[in-house]
This record gives sequence, C-alpha cells and structure tokens, in this order.
Amino acid sequence: MSVANVERTVVRVPYRAEVLRRGAKNPKTMTFLADLAVGLRVLPPESFGTAVIATVQAEDGAKETRYAGFEGDLWLPLVREGKPVPAEIVLRQFATGSALLDHGIGNPFHQTGMAAHSRDAAAGAVPIEEALVREIRSTDREEVLGRAARLAKDIVLAMDGTVWRRSVGPFHLARPNETVAVVAATYDLPAGRGADWSLGPCAAGSRPSLQGAYFGAGRSAEALEHAAAEYFVRDGAVTGSIEILEPGFLPDHDALIAARAVTDAECAGMIRRSTLLAPDHLVAAGRAALATAARVHDLPVEAYGQRIGGARAPAGSQRPDAEALVAAVDAVRSFFADDLSATGIPSRQAMNQDWRAFFEEKRGDECRRFDVYERDRLAVDEAAPDLGLHAEGPRP
Repeated sequence: MSVANVERTVVRVPYRAEVLRRGAKNPKTMTFLADLAVGLRVLPPESFGTAVIATVQAEDGAKETRYAGFEGDLWLPLVREGKPVPAEIVLRQFATGSALLDHGIGNPFHQTGMAAHSRDAAAGAVPIEEALVREIRSTDREEVLGRAARLAKDIVLAMDGTVWRRSVGPFHLARPNETVAVVAATYDLPAGRGADWSLGPCAAGSRPSLQGAYFGAGRSAEALEHAAAEYFVRDGAVTGSIEILEPGFLPDHDALIAARAVTDAECAGMIRRSTLLAPDHLVAAGRAALATAARVHDLPVEAYGQRIGGARAPAGSQRPDAEALVAAVDAVRSFFADDLSATGIPSRQAMNQDWRAFFEEKRGDECRRFDVYERDRLAVDEAAPDLGLHAEGPRP
C-alpha cells in the first residue's frame, strides 16, 4: 500500500490578532487569514478497507458507520447526505478559507484556534497584510498554523476523488439512568461531560453538568462495569453494536478522554473561582494546577478555564504523553484535596470545604474511572491522592 503522489496545495487558515488599526486609538481583536502550504497524500481507493462497523440505534432507526483502517488508525470519508464531497470542491474551499465545505460541513482548518470563529468574522477576514493595521499587539498565528500543519497530516485524498480524514472511531458511552450506548464519533474526541455550565456551590440557579464516560470500541466490558459501579445501571446491555473486523486499527484515546474529563474547562473554572480573594500560597497552588492541566487540552494557561464548559480542544492539538496525563489529573485532585485544606484562615475554611465537596461530587466518578481503568494502563509510577472517592461496585 504505497502513496502514489502528493497533492501540493495551500490552505487558508483563520487566526486572531489584537491590532491597532490606522486611525484608531484603542486596539481591537480581529480575525485574519494566513496561507499554509501543505502536501496531501494521494492513495488508491483500495487503501481504505473497512476495519470497524458501528451501528447506532436512534429514534428513526439504526444507522451504520463504516470506518476504514489505514496507518494503524481509523478513517472516514468526508460526506454530505450520504454522498462523498468531491476532492476538487474541498481543495478549492480549503484554498479560499471558506468556513463551510459543501452544504454545511465545517472546515476543520477553522477549528484550529483556541475558540470558534464566528461565521461573520471568518467571512470578512483577509490576510493581515491587506488590512490597515498599524501595530500588532498579540496574535495566536504561530500556534494556529502549527495545529493546522498537524491537521493536514490527518487528511488524505483518494484517486477516486474522495477525501478521507483520520477518525477517533466509535465509543461506548456509560451514563446515569441509561443503557450503555454506542456512539459513532467522527473526527473530534467526545467530551466527558455536556456543555451545561455549573457556576459553583454558592451560585444560585447553577445547573449540574451532564455525567458520562466514554470507553473505546473494544472496551464494552469496562463501560458496563463503570455503568454498574458509578451509575447503578446493571442491565448488562449495550444499545447499538460495534463489529471489529481489523483490531489492529483501533485507536486508544480512553486515557486522554478520561484526563480531559477530570480537568475540563468547568473544573478549571472551579479552581479560578476558589482562588478569588485567596491568600497568596493558595493562588500560587491554583496557578500551578492550571498550568499542568492546561497541557492536556493543548491550551495556553491564560485561556484554560475561561471558555464555556464542555468545549473541545482545538483541531490539530498535540497529544500529551502518559506522564502529562497523570500529572494533570493528580495536580487538579491535589489542589482540591490538599491546597484548599491548608489555607488555615478561618474565614475561608467553610468556603474551601464547599469547593472540595463540590469537586468530589462533580468529578468523583471521573477520578475513579481514571484510577481504575486508565492509570495502570499508562504505566506511570505515581500514587493517586486519596480523596475518599471510593464507590461500591464491581471492579476489575
């Protein structure tokens, strides 16, 4: 299975910059476009043989997704309404910087920034060289282009005119009060929680975030055990099915998903709020925990926890190593277990206890999932802090 050739092309990527425009007194954050030269591999269509078939049960019936196996990973074609999007259209829209690829498919190169670009901002963006800019105060251009270059390696052209993108594959989703369900994910890792934003233990009207744990295609047994132990769903059933034809192509994203679930944007928001008007040593401990955890989301620490909860990491993010995953989980847990308890200021003790209890309530199931199912698989010799988060139920 050899690469026939490489299609040299240019993709236009949006990024942000804080600029001072000519004639303006105050800087403004704007969206601009940068050109990135990439080489997309071109392969014969027979390179993409079916490796995994996921069947999802929905209200309108069963839906089947076929994942191809290539380069030790799973891939999906870019399709719209069941039909492949022609490569010539995709390449043309990559080159023009269009936000959408053929009838509403999102351009992945528009997702390499820290946060999503509005459609209006992307549509009106131009290269910064064409704008009336007097001074550039700050920009995320280099970070965005770095992610875009990595993303380009996940896109392959086939000689039959189709476009394929590396996929994260299907998952088993364990959740409270529901049977374990098959999820046919596409290109982005699913978030361990939904997008509801809980403001904190003292916030009036705060909404609980959605619970749930994703396990990979070959880990239905673990998903069922976790559902029974944490969510008391003991029916032993799975809604939908996953047929694994070629196990050598199954990706392993479970530890990364679990670590990101423990340390997601909402959790970072908890740390930021719990350090407000706090003594210096507690502020320093919070900053250290944020810096460690931000790495597993490939985000700068100043942005981590400042976005809406449940937001995904940017496309093209670097995958952290095992040590980074364990360090992030342990740093966050240690902050709530040790640093909040060490303040020694009576006026803050009750508040800090509330934050610790809130973290244990919101993240207890995800901390246990990481310890029971992922920590040993990462083979990092680190001891987990004992937060008293031990639940009864079946364990491996």
